[in-house]
Amino acid sequence: MQNVPEIFHTKRLILRKYQPGDETSVFKYASDKKTVKYMNWPRHNLLSDSLKYVEYAIMSFEKGVDFPLAIILKRDNTFIGSTGFKLVDFQTAFIGYILHSDYWEKGYATEAIEFVYNWLCKNPEIKHITTSCHYKNQASIRILEKIGIPFELIKKESTIFPNLEGKTHQTRYYRKTI
Repeated sequence: MQNVPEIFHTKRLILRKYQPGDETSVFKYASDKKTVKYMNWPRHNLLSDSLKYVEYAIMSFEKGVDFPLAIILKRDNTFIGSTGFKLVDFQTAFIGYILHSDYWEKGYATEAIEFVYNWLCKNPEIKHITTSCHYKNQASIRILEKIGIPFELIKKESTIFPNLEGKTHQTRYYRKTI
């Protein structure tokens, strides 16, 4: 995808491309058991896990395939999580987010993912927006319903959640055709 800005501004947040040195901030949320409980990737146990992710995030953004964005609070420049999208094919984007549990229930996750969702809805290259979450992740279910992405289906035992004993679980899928 061409011309994805490296920085976006919302009312309270800055969404920006990852930078070298972000690994310490990533480690704060990616190593927190509560924060990563429902993620489909393993909790980071070492700072080097977060460094590898930051290196991937920078490289994939530059290649134009995956566009992870750091979520930064405008008021004090605190790094609180990540959002963004990945191209599944030339017309389909998969959106996602993660927010450190210290910042839950303040509207930041909704503000970040709603911005990404709306930006993609206005992009003429994108025809479909998809996402998914663990079927018990009520906070994410509420956020996805709030931003208006339609629920599509539940797949049983479809996704491995390594932070939930590494077992497969039901997953809720959402899809918007533009």
